[in-house]
Amino acid sequence: VGDLEPETVVKIASETLPRKAGNGNIPRDYGPPEESAAASSRAECKMEVSSPLFLAGWKCDVPPKGRYGIRQNLLGDLAFALLAGDSSPLYARLYEKGLINKSFGGAWERMPEGACFICGGESRDPDAVAAEISAERDRIAREGIAPALFERIKKALYGSRLRGLNSFEHICMELCQAYFDGGSYYEFPELCDRIT
Repeated sequence: VGDLEPETVVKIASETLPRKAGNGNIPRDYGPPEESAAASSRAECKMEVSSPLFLAGWKCDVPPKGRYGIRQNLLGDLAFALLAGDSSPLYARLYEKGLINKSFGGAWERMPEGACFICGGESRDPDAVAAEISAERDRIAREGIAPALFERIKKALYGSRLRGLNSFEHICMELCQAYFDGGSYYEFPELCDRIT
């Protein structure tokens, strides 16, 4: 993707890639299927740093492929933003209590054989941050999300995806990932609109 001549790309690919196509049906080996629970609940390393750093994660089921997988990625991004994104009530509370600073961030991450929510940054009390995130997750499961907050975060997610179309690198990566997952990246506007 970019400001280039397609013929030049085809010429370079023809000179570089093998002349005979390989068997595209060979499955990749990502190792044995993982358990649904995390392999370890905690790992800690003592080092001389000015402020403790932490990374917390919550393992999720393997997302599906195809159109439903693209929708699942949208849902994962939306869920993280609603739970702990920088516009969420939780983020404001953690910041106000001094448990996090501007270094805090995170995301929904999807891999070929799994997915997770991760967040991290500097904190004087990482355990308190993880406990607050879990408590907020439980609260949202019980009480739901305020409709105004949901719409605001959903519009922000949609806007972020649209801004991504200004980046050739972003478009290329998203198109390839969607293609190899059996979907189309350009379906995101319709799929995003249907999320309630």
